Amino acid sequence: MKSEGWDLGRAVGEFFLLLEKYPDKLEHLVVFRNFLKLFLRSKTSNGVLATVEIMTVLKHEKPIVFSFLKKQANTDSVLSLLIQLEMDVEEAKQRLHDIVNQASAVKVGQ
Repeated sequence: MKSEGWDLGRAVGEFFLLLEKYPDKLEHLVVFRNFLKLFLRSKTSNGVLATVEIMTVLKHEKPIVFSFLKKQANTDSVLSLLIQLEMDVEEAKQRLHDIVNQASAVKVGQ
């Protein structure tokens, strides 16, 4: 995972790949934590990241990983803020899929 040139659509696409590839186990905590660090550096056209959506889906799809992130939040103020973010999970998934679809449509139209 390189952060070079990541736009929001690509970052969300990477997130979906991680969800598929890595089971909800403690040993994959570092993968998701590193993703979050890179995600926060993603470029957006309007300056708004889908952080609430990412954290909501992560909490519901990978509860073990999320619980260990929560434990680490005691020593990381950014992580502490992130784990508090949540919204309706179905709406979050839909918004994330919309971001990926819009990014794909832009690539096709170029």
